[in-house]
Amino acid sequence: MNGLRLGPLPDRDFALDRYRVLAARYDASCRLIEPVRRRAIELLGLQPGQTVLDVASGTGKSLPALAAAVGPRGRVIAIEQSPEMVEIAGRRIADLGLVNVEQLLSPVEEARIAGVADAVLLHYTHDVLRTPAALRRLFAAVRPQATVVVAGYKLAAGWRALFNPWFRARAHGYLSTFEGAAAPWSQLMQHVPDFRVQEEYFLGSGYLGSGHAAPGSRP
Repeated sequence: MNGLRLGPLPDRDFALDRYRVLAARYDASCRLIEPVRRRAIELLGLQPGQTVLDVASGTGKSLPALAAAVGPRGRVIAIEQSPEMVEIAGRRIADLGLVNVEQLLSPVEEARIAGVADAVLLHYTHDVLRTPAALRRLFAAVRPQATVVVAGYKLAAGWRALFNPWFRARAHGYLSTFEGAAAPWSQLMQHVPDFRVQEEYFLGSGYLGSGHAAPGSRP
């Protein structure tokens, strides 16, 4: 593993090593962000029969709510590169009988996404947001004006920046780079030009925002 140093760019090997260690206790470690997850899924405004991408889907905590929202005629496509996380998510899918959920074990930039998605959830996916190839692959698989909702970590601004060293320490291990942490959505706006941050939380170290895929997103 790349020590404990985060690099200037997303590092797939570092992330895989970290999540190999984190997988078993990931759900317990992320309990505080569950209200944010619920709000993000609500903002998607999903309708029965739609297709939604759950990007960097982890242990599948979002999958039950997404599956319920799109119904049995809809599709949830969960993309995750960590085998350990996918295994846990697979057990959740089986235990809950989520027959409309498909798992893709793949880095996002290499994912073979079948069909066209109506919505995209990026919940705590900083590395994906800072990987242009991953964003290009995603937005080649969504329809124009698809709803995009993002929640995640960022650095605080103004007086709250005093807490950024503590925020960075808390986030360490859940991402492989702090590059772009002041505005993690900046590269996303090439594909979602109307993206806006709607809410901040945890003293400005977390954000929730949404927008729509640009016309002509798909080649």
